[in-house]
Amino acid sequence: MTYLNELSEYVKLVAGDIYQFRITARNIVGDSSVRSITQGMAATLPTAPGTPYRVRSTETSVTIAWLAPADNGGTPITDYQVLWDAGLGGAFVSLGSSLNIREFTPGYSLVTGSTYKFKVRALNYIGTGPESSTLSIIAASPPDQPGIPTLYSATPT
Repeated sequence: MTYLNELSEYVKLVAGDIYQFRITARNIVGDSSVRSITQGMAATLPTAPGTPYRVRSTETSVTIAWLAPADNGGTPITDYQVLWDAGLGGAFVSLGSSLNIREFTPGYSLVTGSTYKFKVRALNYIGTGPESSTLSIIAASPPDQPGIPTLYSATPT
């Protein structure tokens, strides 16, 4: 099956509908017989990417990654947009673009003990697809200093 997003500037196609095309040649003498018949589907938006997950983190940063959408909508994924709620409990805002790489490290320092939420959406030539499910993380802190050791048992050796 051929995906026909290039024709949309000449013919108004409906995303997801299947079309049949007959191909003939034309010159000064006339038209050829039908050379071939092909079927294609107009491209659509991509589906949501996989839920982001933590790849690595430090006290002040985190790197997240995600799986590509199950369906690119019939046209290549051109970019991913990373959204986050910076621990304020408000609306998600765009954190940046991953330039079509499925891994992202925010350029902001995280605050120990704060909760951060991340979502991702995929973009293709048609537009922006739906958001992924949410990853929620708490910025970690180093462990407390251990207490004084206590003797539980002893042997002669």
